[in-house]
Amino acid sequence: MTKWCIEHRSIIAMLSIFTIIFGIVIYINMERQENPDVVSPGATIKTIYPGGTPEDIERLIVKPLEDKIHEVPNIKLMESYSLDNVGVIVVRLEDITDEEIIETWNKVKDKVDETDLPDGAWEPDIDTELADTYGMLFTISGEGFKYKDLKKAADEVQEGLEKIKGVSRVEIDGHVNDEIHINLNLLRMKHFNIPINNIGTALKARNINIPGGSLKLQKSNIPVSTTGEYADIEDIKNTIVGMSETGNIIYLKDIANITKEEGERDVFISSNGDKALLLTIKYSEGENVVKVGDEVKSFLKNYQKSLPGGMKITIITDQSEYVDDAIKDFEGNLIAAIVLVVVVVLITMGARSAIVVSSSIPITVMTTFIFMRAFGIILHQVSIASLIVCLGLMVANAIVANDNMYLHLSQGKERKEAIIGGIKEVKIPILTSTLTTIASFLPLVMMQGVAGKFIKDLPVMVTAALSSSYLISLTVVPAMGYTFLKDSNSSKKEDSNKKKRPGLTKKISKLFVGQYEFLLNNALKKPKTAIAIATGTLVLVSFLIPTLGLQLFPFVERDQYVIDVTLMEGTTVERTNEVISDVEKILLDDPSVDTFLSKVGDGIPKFYASFFGNQIASNKGQFVVNGKIDEIDRIQRELNSNIQGARIEVKQLENAIPVELPV
Repeated sequence: MTKWCIEHRSIIAMLSIFTIIFGIVIYINMERQENPDVVSPGATIKTIYPGGTPEDIERLIVKPLEDKIHEVPNIKLMESYSLDNVGVIVVRLEDITDEEIIETWNKVKDKVDETDLPDGAWEPDIDTELADTYGMLFTISGEGFKYKDLKKAADEVQEGLEKIKGVSRVEIDGHVNDEIHINLNLLRMKHFNIPINNIGTALKARNINIPGGSLKLQKSNIPVSTTGEYADIEDIKNTIVGMSETGNIIYLKDIANITKEEGERDVFISSNGDKALLLTIKYSEGENVVKVGDEVKSFLKNYQKSLPGGMKITIITDQSEYVDDAIKDFEGNLIAAIVLVVVVVLITMGARSAIVVSSSIPITVMTTFIFMRAFGIILHQVSIASLIVCLGLMVANAIVANDNMYLHLSQGKERKEAIIGGIKEVKIPILTSTLTTIASFLPLVMMQGVAGKFIKDLPVMVTAALSSSYLISLTVVPAMGYTFLKDSNSSKKEDSNKKKRPGLTKKISKLFVGQYEFLLNNALKKPKTAIAIATGTLVLVSFLIPTLGLQLFPFVERDQYVIDVTLMEGTTVERTNEVISDVEKILLDDPSVDTFLSKVGDGIPKFYASFFGNQIASNKGQFVVNGKIDEIDRIQRELNSNIQGARIEVKQLENAIPVELPV
């Protein structure tokens, strides 16, 4: 194969150029998202029962649902929370395939539908997308506005965003519908002799549509119905509730004060201390979220101009921005890798070897992109991490191949013979090295559970990249070596010229090589001393291991953190909101904080793979803060000293499932 590549260098060059161009096109148009798609083995079942106490919720809602769900196979764990007005059941499945997970959730939904629940209970809300994250969280806020004003703007934004290709759905959180309050005047009711029961009966009888059959014409049927549903508050006021002794009609407005007011809130949302509505965006699967995110931000920027003064849109989390940053980091690492390889090889082996070795990196990377397209792997944090891990490994094969070709050429062999002989001599060691590196990543393929599914692309990507590197080291590298590397006669002429005019790289190379030769000579003269120094260093370093921190996964590297606030069980949502307002004042005055979102009574929607919002609880509040992560400890101390009667935890986002407070 090596001989053929040398003899057909033009074909190899054309294939290499085609690979680079095709790889670049694929890379530009490749789908991008923050995390790989994973079918969630967990689900929550939330059922609202207005007016129910925790005891009622446990007996009438949670227990019947649990009994039915237990009939479904593959259930690993089930936890339930019985609170005022609502019951929440969390279900975890065994480690099964994605197809079995989907089938199990369908069975769970069927069992939930079969459960007998009391009258007045809402239909259970089943969420099986716990692993899915929202691509963007943003707020529409304004302190001087009513919620209906914010809702009107939010509806317009929702309608506009859902027209953008790549946006799956947009949800509005924090809105409560207006309520009609009827305050009866008991004295006037007594005067007109109207019992309270008549009021409810009259309202029910009036607010109804009655089908009246159809009107048969010569060639068509026209449906007929009696329309009686209330259209506005005036219709309610003019509801007939009785008749006076003198024969006058008595309307509801004659015996009651009827007003339209904002409904009672059990969830409070604010943005930078202003009351707000929260809008969440889910992107479609397999989309380039960077491109979609740019379109969304452009729409929001233009819509902001049409909002009344004092009302504003604030982006809290933007997945497309983080994905774009990760990709730019990879591009920076790729360029840095090529530059460093060129510099190192240039110093140690010369400019021609630098060209041969560095050329293998872009070809290998672009070949990997082609593999990703062929097997449906998209750019996300796992695949990007795989490529970054491989950058240092994939160049090693080319360096070994180039070094041995250079060695054979320096021995005075004819160029073709030297290139073929050099590659033939190291192809088995290179293969062995490649396979052992690939084998070190294979245990990740056997990892079970969500974590295994999450990182399954890493060993696949490493295998593809290193296999490409091996193939290129046996094909492209020898073709490049035959073109650029010089035989011994040419090298001697170049060396004589360099001795006359030694360049900077030659001086640096001589410096490093001289130091290495000095150390090597001394180590070989005193091998026992060298071994003793190495062993002593190992022993000393081993004493440092217990002093190192232990953490399986690092924290997320972004200037964003979460604050959880928990008050005593049974605290009202209004009291919790007062404490949250005190926390907001501290954050507003802190120069390290840019923006923040707070939510009381329920958790913030899932915006990161390892983030889990609070369950519904009147005594809990939660923040997402965009601020300098270096100040997180100071923020914790300041909140502890200024906020009394609440447990406050300021924490970074983690790259694994977070745990509760250790103590």
